[in-house]
Amino acid sequence: MARLIGADTSTKATGVAIYETERPLHCAIVEQDRLRAEELLSVMDALCKKCGCRAAEADAYVVAIGPGSFTGLRIGVTMLKTMAQFTHRPIIGISTLLALAEEGCAQQEAQYYVPIIDARANRIFAAAYCQKGEAMECIIEEGLYTEEALLERLNALPIEKDKPAFCWAGIGLDRHPALSAAFPSVVQRKLTGDAALSPIAAVMRLAAKRWERGDGDDVLDLAPHYLRKSQAELDRLRAKHEGRPS
Repeated sequence: MARLIGADTSTKATGVAIYETERPLHCAIVEQDRLRAEELLSVMDALCKKCGCRAAEADAYVVAIGPGSFTGLRIGVTMLKTMAQFTHRPIIGISTLLALAEEGCAQQEAQYYVPIIDARANRIFAAAYCQKGEAMECIIEEGLYTEEALLERLNALPIEKDKPAFCWAGIGLDRHPALSAAFPSVVQRKLTGDAALSPIAAVMRLAAKRWERGDGDDVLDLAPHYLRKSQAELDRLRAKHEGRPS
């Protein structure tokens, strides 16, 4: 029996899960404003205790690599990489946007699955996928978009009339009402339930498929997928441009 232990810390909700072949997926999702490393470890330890195992007993470790929260991603990726190195086990990194699209596909029928994560400052992390057989094909690349730029890309996609066009697989979609307002309600679907807080279940399903293929990541090279500079980096660049000490 293979056991994968993973975490998603890319959004405000922390998701932890244990995947074991031929057994139900065990997940824990905790909403919190600011994640600390000890809190992530506490949630993981509690879930492991419930499942009768220890965090060090994984066959592989899984982590959502973003995009998303700078602090959350740094904590989650660093912790799971450390655990993989300490136990000499493989690690598998999964795109948070891909996982959201996977959750959308599991819940709703649509031509396109559009994962979004609120990035503040009137911007969003987003992409677009369509289902090709058992896989998700990326047709609008992951990136940092304004609402207008994303809508321009979506409006250029060919639409069939006989089924819903879009499934918004979003975290923070309510902060961007212009997106859903741009299309008739009859052609839209939305992600619901725990998956709208954290796509940890889809992260684990995607990782399990890679595990079965023997496909892992280099523990030293795996890094968060930030897609933009942190506020601290922007402040340093602004200070340098203005000739002030950083």
